[in-house]
Amino acid sequence: MRRRPRGCCGGYTSAVDTPAPDRRHPLARARDDRGWSQTDLARALRRAAAEHGEQCPVTRHTVSRWERGVLPSHLYRRLLADVLGTSLPEVTAALRTTESSDQLSGRTALEDLLGAAVDRRRFLVISGSTLTTLAATAAGLPAGEAGPPHRDGADLAEWLCAHAADLRRLSTAKPSAETTRVLDAHLDSAVRLTRSTAGSRSPALHTAIATLAQARGWIAFDQGLHAGAQRFWAAGLRAAATADDPALGPALLADLAYQCTWMERPGTAVRLLTEALHRTREPRPTALLHLRLARSYARLGEAEATQTQVSAAERALSRAPRDDDTWCAWMSPADLAADAGECWRDLGSAAAAAASIEEGLALLPQHRTRTRAVMGVYAAHAALDRGQVAGAAVTAHRALDTARETGAARCIALAHGFLPRLDPYRGVREVEELHASASPLDA
Repeated sequence: MRRRPRGCCGGYTSAVDTPAPDRRHPLARARDDRGWSQTDLARALRRAAAEHGEQCPVTRHTVSRWERGVLPSHLYRRLLADVLGTSLPEVTAALRTTESSDQLSGRTALEDLLGAAVDRRRFLVISGSTLTTLAATAAGLPAGEAGPPHRDGADLAEWLCAHAADLRRLSTAKPSAETTRVLDAHLDSAVRLTRSTAGSRSPALHTAIATLAQARGWIAFDQGLHAGAQRFWAAGLRAAATADDPALGPALLADLAYQCTWMERPGTAVRLLTEALHRTREPRPTALLHLRLARSYARLGEAEATQTQVSAAERALSRAPRDDDTWCAWMSPADLAADAGECWRDLGSAAAAAASIEEGLALLPQHRTRTRAVMGVYAAHAALDRGQVAGAAVTAHRALDTARETGAARCIALAHGFLPRLDPYRGVREVEELHASASPLDA
């Protein structure tokens, strides 16, 4: 059973009340935020190991060694991810880095969120109550106000505003380390420009920041770095509210909600999506928000609410123009069919789920490989729910291969997460072929 974090790391600092740099080891910070001693963490790890049938002789002395810089083994890092409610890549990145956190001091609220996002030692996700408060607070921020022309950095600010959307599109392909560095550099430049009086009041510049932060958040999310993704999106939400952008705010709330559902926090997702729907008028974004709300209600086991939201999504999508430039222009009948199928699967309707997910896969454009990998895992679950063992294994094998093509850690992890369901069927040829293909290096 996954244990979700009880709090968040960090908050908002001001230039006046600047905290001293936090030099604690990331594991010590994680414990302290939960009120745990080293003994408490060791006990939680032993309990988590027992739930998975593993032996875990960890003690407080083991935890102490880790906090002195000894990197835990792969097994212990997996257990830490389970206990702390985060991902293995995020735990590994946090424990391996030795970077100083001095650069986080003296920043504005926006810069503090972005600083925390790129500081890989911070692997605690933001709590549900904090996310909900952030959404409400961002909705009440004053709109941006045009300032006088820039003197220093005017050309750069204008260029960033004009090309932020192009940089976001660049990141939707299979992102490379170079793509990430380019986005980080442009985002950092845009935030620095807000330090001037004119920049701090420029709606266009804050829109650029929100756009870049959204793209950077998806790269972090695909890498399994959930805390970083949340903070990029939270920073983008604040920037969108400052710019009074009517589209980016709901888009970023939708991203945060999607992540919450992915991390089995559907209640928080419902609150975020409800807030986003209050701010949305365009039919295609409305359809997507209703669909994601359906997914969250299905996870909560609320069948009537799920059906209501799926129907609302269908109606909204039917009103959407064939081509538009909304933030979710990719939203299509394929997404509606597959996600509705996953709703039916969560609610126990195996036949309806299989048919709907199969329809979604058939309609999905070939270039959307990450979505194809995710839908493929959905289809494998649906097939196994119907007792189709060999077909489920073949479908999962295909999904795993597609996930590897994307390089997205979250897609690969999702495919690997299906494997334990096939353990009772070891010996079936297709199952054995899947297990042979599933490298431990993927997980």
